[in-house]
This record gives sequence, structure tokens and C-alpha cells, in this order.
Amino acid sequence: MPKLLIASVVEGWNRLSRQKQYDMFYGMSAKLVELPQKTTGSVLPVFSTALGAVFNTDCLNLFASLNDESIDTVFADPPFNIGKDYGRGKDKDELDGQDYLQWCYRWMDEAVRVVKPGGAIFIYNLPQWAYHLAAHLESRRMTFKHWIAVSMKGTFPRGKKLYPAHYALLYFTKSTPKDLQP
Repeated sequence: MPKLLIASVVEGWNRLSRQKQYDMFYGMSAKLVELPQKTTGSVLPVFSTALGAVFNTDCLNLFASLNDESIDTVFADPPFNIGKDYGRGKDKDELDGQDYLQWCYRWMDEAVRVVKPGGAIFIYNLPQWAYHLAAHLESRRMTFKHWIAVSMKGTFPRGKKLYPAHYALLYFTKSTPKDLQP
């Protein structure tokens, strides 16, 4: 059965009880199951069950500690580079367009490296960036499967910005996709 792997940068995650983390993650109460550490080297999970693990680290740190072709699925929801201030000042997500794309290409190349043959990469982003990201994945010999349009309600002008009517969820696989049925 595929395992779920999440790199989390949620503020305060480590301060929550393990049961509270589980409840937030799965939306229910259940018994926690500890997983043995395998391929993560010095990056340790802050939470794990038989279904997978949650890591509170930069994804590049986590990817660097993983073996090639060791992950079934990568789901990425990176900052959208729209100037949002996440409340920590220096972490305002506003890079030059090329710098943002180069940063994305770095973690995407690592995602391609760690995904198993038949595995999948999903990337959630604005259409403005998604077409660049899709082209990069194709250049890395990933197979395009779908551009899923996630419809957004209440898309109207706000100040000087017009928010998009949809967000993109890119779906790529490494070679022939695995059957996701148990």
C-alpha cells in the first residue's frame, strides 16, 4: 500500500500533542502507529502512522534525505508568488518571476528524482505559473496526464487585482501510472 509523505511548514505543529496532530490530519480520533525510520536519514518525522509521516522541514531538506525512486506520490502546494505576507516579514512570497521559477524547478527536479516509476506528481498553483511548471516537468520526461481546473467562487476584482476563476492542479506521472486501487 502506498504511504503518504508530507513536508509540513505549519507554524506550531511541533507544539501540538501527537493525538491532536492526528485528529487535525485525519479529522478523526484513532490510535497512532509509529513507523520505523527508513530513508529519511537525519530528517525525522514529527508525526507518523501506518499510513505515512509528516515532516516539519523545508521540502528541499526532506528530498535531500530520500533515496532515488522511493516515493509513490508527491503533492505540492507551493506559495503562489503573489506578494502574500505570511506574518513573518522576510517570508513574504514575492520573488522576481525567473527567481520564483528557478526555485520551483529545484524542488520539482528533486520530486522527479524521488518519485518511483509509475508514481505521480501533483502541483497546485495559479495558471500564470502552472504552464511553466508543466513545461519543466515535460522536459524532465514526466508524462502529462491532466490539468485539473479547480473552480474558485467569488472571483471578482479586489483592489487592483482580478483573482483567477480557477487554480491549476497538474497531474504528471513517471512512465506508466500505477493502478491506485488497493
